[in-house]
Amino acid sequence: MSVDTLLNEVNGLSEERLDEVITFVQFLKSIDNKNDKEKRSTNAYRNPGGLSGTFVMADDFDETPDCFKEYL
Repeated sequence: MSVDTLLNEVNGLSEERLDEVITFVQFLKSIDNKNDKEKRSTNAYRNPGGLSGTFVMADDFDETPDCFKEYL
């Protein structure tokens, strides 16, 4: 589809619909930018900050398991 065809399609849309089209185009561009950054990444398997946020640890995390107590 050419740009001219796209312009002809959106020409008769209301302002509200034009806002939706613009939002959708910005979304598509953001996906393209994200994909480009991932391709340029030196390590595609690890994203910095991938473990950021909250996580849950078991209440007994610091306790020695019974099977290892004989070695202490």
